[in-house]
Amino acid sequence: GNMPERAILAAEQALANPLLGENMDIGTAKGMLVNITGGKDMTLFEVDRAAQCITEQIKDENANIIFGSAYDESLDGSIRVSVVATGIEEK
Repeated sequence: GNMPERAILAAEQALANPLLGENMDIGTAKGMLVNITGGKDMTLFEVDRAAQCITEQIKDENANIIFGSAYDESLDGSIRVSVVATGIEEK
């Protein structure tokens, strides 16, 4: 896929996780752990784009957001974004 777009798509899919429920607003999170994993073809630019995509959604500028990234050779050609959020409020 197109490089920056796949990073943004992965980030948006992580934020739209159905496990959050329909009436939960991820933007209200007070804390967040974000892990961006990709194959050898993942670039630092893509990691940054995915991170930026997620931070833009968070309304509290004092929210504690911790980012990490990792390589997984089995993910060559794709990117996986995992998000763990706390302090989410209902819409």
